[in-house]
Amino acid sequence: MSANPTLARHRRPEPSRGDSKALRRLCNDSTADNDGALPRDEIPSLDHLRPLPQTLADRIRRSFEGDGLVELPRFERWSRFAIALAMVWVIFAGAYQALAAGPYNVRDEQAHVGYAMSLSSGRIPSLDTPTRVPPTSPALVERLAETERADGVLTPYQKVWVANHPPGAYLPALPGVWLGRAIGSGNTVLFALRMSNVFGFALTVLVTALLAREVTRRTAAGVVAAAAVAAVPYLQNVTSWAMTDGMTLAVTTAVVWAAVRALRRGFDANSTIVLAALSVACGLTRLTAVATAAVVVAVALVVHAWRNRTFPWKPAVAIGGAVAALSGWFWVWNLQRYGDLAGGHELYERFNRESTGSVTSTLTTRRFWNQLLTTIFEHPIDWAPEWRGRYTPLTTGVLVVAAIGLFALVDRIRPNDDVDRPLSGAEHPNRALS
Repeated sequence: MSANPTLARHRRPEPSRGDSKALRRLCNDSTADNDGALPRDEIPSLDHLRPLPQTLADRIRRSFEGDGLVELPRFERWSRFAIALAMVWVIFAGAYQALAAGPYNVRDEQAHVGYAMSLSSGRIPSLDTPTRVPPTSPALVERLAETERADGVLTPYQKVWVANHPPGAYLPALPGVWLGRAIGSGNTVLFALRMSNVFGFALTVLVTALLAREVTRRTAAGVVAAAAVAAVPYLQNVTSWAMTDGMTLAVTTAVVWAAVRALRRGFDANSTIVLAALSVACGLTRLTAVATAAVVVAVALVVHAWRNRTFPWKPAVAIGGAVAALSGWFWVWNLQRYGDLAGGHELYERFNRESTGSVTSTLTTRRFWNQLLTTIFEHPIDWAPEWRGRYTPLTTGVLVVAAIGLFALVDRIRPNDDVDRPLSGAEHPNRALS
């Protein structure tokens, strides 16, 4: 008897005792004369071993047999504790900064608070929407007064200049915003947005562990990856303000994990649905997130086609259709309002700024990479400025390991190579005879 309940659950049904006796007689008489053969009406029926009709509903249902909607990799008890400890550290450090830092120390916070306040009233703001001040928020009133004009005309800094982003990243903070408005506490509104950002970073740590485990099939790799990401001071800093960077980082990391998982499972219905859902989440968060999802999904589809000599058109259409149907409305709206997807030209004109060039020209400048690496290596946590520069060796090691892992990624991801994974729809015994 097999000790694995999953394999036992998917084992082919055993023939009945009568069927077994008839089959033995058939085998024994196979070399005898025709007179000794079984009569036609005694030949056992093998209908129960034939493949079931392969309708779309059947394929989707079977792809979920043996596991839930999202099949998480198996982690040992010590690794689960270590990953949870990294998440707790991120939440503790972020909550400390969210409470200790003064209100609206970062200028972007006023625009994000204005977005959340408009969204809490059931309206998606535009770039012309004035920043709505939460109750008892003297610091925000003072901030807005700094840019006030003598003629009373609102300046771009007094409006919601982040309204070119979709509302998805603000949804987790809405309960706290509603509570703050109900009790008349502006600090509660601000703290709700900050903690939403912190929890987004904590989810990033978890998804990073899942991604590393999915790529390497090693539990220790997930623990190391989670700890490394949680230890980067710049991420702890930027995800502790009332902004949306934490949620954006979480959904973009999750879509990479889902793409790797879909490659391993051969883009079955389960993995396609999960990848489509996370791609939609990227589309409702930020333009950079949906652009990342588009590139990641495209690479995964091309790699699958290269390995199997056939392009997975159905998963591609399903993912693209879901993103277009559920998040495309906002980007079409941006095109109508501002003339481009991100409203970039409109913002450049309002703030008297000029574009630094195309993506390619920006990525090929030394200034960009110097600023990026300096920010990641040396950016301090606001309540611990003495930590500046102490994480440089750790962050350098993280980048080196990430570069090596990127080159090994395509060769490492093989479909269905985890013996502990429950059988997917493509491996179901009912399809073995098809």
